[in-house]
Amino acid sequence: MHARRPSRWIVAAALILPAALLSSNAAAQTTYSSRSLFLGAISNASTEGFEGATDGTTTVSWSYLGGTATVQGGIGVTHTFPNGGLAADGVRGYEVYPGGGAGDAYVTFTDAVSAFGFYTTDQEESMVVTFTFDGGGTQDFTVNRFGDGAVGFFGVDFGSNVVSRVDLNGSSTDAILLDDLTVGVLSSPITTTPEPATVALLGTGLVGVLGVGARRRRQAR
Repeated sequence: MHARRPSRWIVAAALILPAALLSSNAAAQTTYSSRSLFLGAISNASTEGFEGATDGTTTVSWSYLGGTATVQGGIGVTHTFPNGGLAADGVRGYEVYPGGGAGDAYVTFTDAVSAFGFYTTDQEESMVVTFTFDGGGTQDFTVNRFGDGAVGFFGVDFGSNVVSRVDLNGSSTDAILLDDLTVGVLSSPITTTPEPATVALLGTGLVGVLGVGARRRRQAR
C-alpha cells in the first residue's frame, strides 16, 4: 500500500507562505498637508532647517534616532531665493531647480525611517516624491502645486520602519525651495521584509514538518 500524500492545504502553505512574507510594501500609510498633525503622528522626529548651513552648500546631513539623513542633488542652501517667497521659517532653505543646472534633490538614510515630510516654497507646478523601501520597491506621490510664493507642506507616515531613500522630483521649469526636512523613526523598528536566510529557514522548517508527519503516518500502519 502506498503512503498517503500530505494534504493539499499543507503543501500549498509550504509553497505560498515564504512568498507571502517576501511582500514587503503593504505597510499602512497616511499623508499629511499639516506639519503640526504630521509631527503629532510620528515618533522621534528630527528636522533639518538649514540654519547652520552655508549658502551654496549642496550636501547637508543631520542625525536622527539610529542614523544619519543626507540631502543632496539640488542647487543648494540659500537665504536669497530669487524666484519668489521665503523659506518656511523665513531664513534659509534648500533650492531645487533641475532647469537651472542642477538635478533633483534626494535624501538618503543610513538606517531606514518610518516617516518623512517637508515644506516647499514657490511650488508652481506639481512634483513627484518617490519613496524607496528598505526591502525593495518604490512608491510615488504627486504633490500638487501650492502657487507662486506660497508655502505648503507634505508628509507621509508609513507606520513601520521601511523607507531608505526619498527622491524629490521637481519640474525642469520651476525652482522651488525646500525647508524643514523632517524624519520620523520608530524606537523598535518593525521588520517588514524577512532576510533571505530567514525565509529559507522557514521553508526548510515547513518541509521538515511535512516529513515528520509522513513518517508518523507510515509508522502508524
